[in-house]
Amino acid sequence: MLWDDETSLPFVKNKGELNNQDEEAFAFFNHTKVICRKCPRLHRMFPTLFAHHQKTITVDTKLPKSVDERELMSFVGGLDLCDGRYDTEQHSLFQTLIRESHCYDFYQTSIKEASLNKGGPRAPWHDAHALVIGEAAWDVLTNFEQRWTKQCDPSFLIPSSTLANLMPRTSSSTPIERNWKVQIYRSIDHISVGELATKSTVERSIHEAYVEAIRRAERFIYIESQYFIGGCHWWKKDRHCGCTNLIPIEIALKVVSKIKAKERFGVYIVIPMWPEGEPESEPVQDILHWTRETMAMMYRLIGEAIQESGQLGHPRDYLNFFCLANREQKGSGEYLPLDSPQPETQYWNAQKNRRFMVYVHSKFMIGNIELFFTYNFLCDVLAFSSS
Repeated sequence: MLWDDETSLPFVKNKGELNNQDEEAFAFFNHTKVICRKCPRLHRMFPTLFAHHQKTITVDTKLPKSVDERELMSFVGGLDLCDGRYDTEQHSLFQTLIRESHCYDFYQTSIKEASLNKGGPRAPWHDAHALVIGEAAWDVLTNFEQRWTKQCDPSFLIPSSTLANLMPRTSSSTPIERNWKVQIYRSIDHISVGELATKSTVERSIHEAYVEAIRRAERFIYIESQYFIGGCHWWKKDRHCGCTNLIPIEIALKVVSKIKAKERFGVYIVIPMWPEGEPESEPVQDILHWTRETMAMMYRLIGEAIQESGQLGHPRDYLNFFCLANREQKGSGEYLPLDSPQPETQYWNAQKNRRFMVYVHSKFMIGNIELFFTYNFLCDVLAFSSS
């Protein structure tokens, strides 16, 4: 199931606004045994775009230490299955443009007119993904089946009951080393799925799990997120813009409660320097503005609590935002581009300084809640705790 970019028109070879190669992928799988479907991002009832934005894979695989039994295995996370997303811990900018893991996989949307012919930097990609088995893997499959049944022909689905030697959803023979509690959450509505557990039209279990985890955190919270926006009704500006999620407010109020209790608490939030796209473009500037309003609101609440407590301190003693970047020395055998960017442009400066941001695309939170930590993968959250 792919995003359907309705602005991509194959008959005129227009890549579309998203440039997600939906038409190419659809054509690639045509006349094969792979059933590929494009999911709409527009709805007749709404004037705006919507997207499922989930990244999941579910397969049946051989059960370890078994001759013929099989089990479900699911992958969830933030990693997009498209150009430029694969990366290593080195986050190479220039040295792997035409070799090794990034060979010709050039992806750079933050620099105007960037191309492999003009050279790097490529966009270093920081992401997180997870593999789950057991009942949680079945939940991922159920989510896919609900989405497929809503938007595609359900007759194409293979009932899991027909798969030979597949372990059932629940099993009494679960090995002790697998005795972890794993829970799947999601953000989804009745437009994307045919069934919801409740009578409501929207499921917000990710948001609810986040709030619960923040409230239970004892000493610290660590977050990585592509976007960090929310609590607009407490901003100085744009209070009615619709960014109403409670995560930033809950974090700030958690710190405030710890200040009043005279207890140490730290929040560490890692975000990209700017969201994907050209920094000077209007959408990116809007998101940066809303991010700044969110940060200002959080620091204001924490600063007021410090003043009221009469303690010495600074809001950054409790809350810090970080951005990642990389600087790469020139190495032997490095790719020599055929062309070069215009002098004094941002592209030219990035090549001169050999430095660029690492794009934080991961979405997760870790907090010490009695050996409990939460991974949020945008549309699928995994909450693990030791048994």
